[in-house]
Amino acid sequence: MKTATEATHLPAHEPALPKTVPGRRNLPRKRYMILGGIAAAIALIAGGWMWATAGKESTDDAQIEADIVPVATRVPGQVQKLAAQDNQHVKKGDLILQLDDADYAARVAQAEAELETASAQATAADAQAQVAAAGARGGFTSARAGVTGSSAQLATAQAGLTRAEADERKAALDLQRSKELRAANVIPQSKLDDDQAAYDVARAALVQARAALEAAQSGINAARGRAEQSAPVNQAIAVAQANAKLAHARQKSAAAALDLARLQLSYTKLYAQEDGQITRLTAREGQMVQPGQPVAMLVPDRTY
Repeated sequence: MKTATEATHLPAHEPALPKTVPGRRNLPRKRYMILGGIAAAIALIAGGWMWATAGKESTDDAQIEADIVPVATRVPGQVQKLAAQDNQHVKKGDLILQLDDADYAARVAQAEAELETASAQATAADAQAQVAAAGARGGFTSARAGVTGSSAQLATAQAGLTRAEADERKAALDLQRSKELRAANVIPQSKLDDDQAAYDVARAALVQARAALEAAQSGINAARGRAEQSAPVNQAIAVAQANAKLAHARQKSAAAALDLARLQLSYTKLYAQEDGQITRLTAREGQMVQPGQPVAMLVPDRTY
């Protein structure tokens, strides 16, 4: 019979554990990694294909379309030269046809001449405005100086007249006294003759002084008239400047006419607006065409 101590040291009964096969635990993880890699590769390929074919359609039943641009001239004229043929491919800027430009070249020459004339007239108007301004100011100053001088002459004439009148009165009194004394036989005849001559001289001086006064008055009136005529200096200058502005406006109009003539001359040559193919070319050399009249069609290279 075993004791309690022996029973304690007896090996306990343990259940049997299953045996583990090496590498079997890592098998599900590897499968997931492989499946994930395949899915990522499929997604990458699909994304690349979608990016490469973005905006593109694919079908076995499609039509290609393109814009058809009418080709027309902007000015009337006679076709002088055809530089393109029907169904010919052209580049942007290539010449398609050219109209007879003799009339338009003549208009350019005429506009150039008119511009030169207008420019010369504008230059002359500027110079005339400067001369008018200087002349108006100078004329006004000269007229005022004339009035001042005439006033001085008038004052001198008035003083001369006053003196002549005094001399004439004195000579008249002397003559009258001499006549009375001669009648009383107090003085000799020679004394009476001298006083008579002195009176005659004084009388002539008085007449001359009166004429000088009238001339001085006429002179000052004329000077005042000239001053009044030259007084509107600003108005005269404004008129000259307005004429200069009008000349410059005509110059600008002539320059605009020249630009228009040159523009119309450039329209005699018809160029391709972009790369494409010329089709339905109906223009022929010698044919008269009108503005907006289609002479051909341009099918651009850009299709959709």
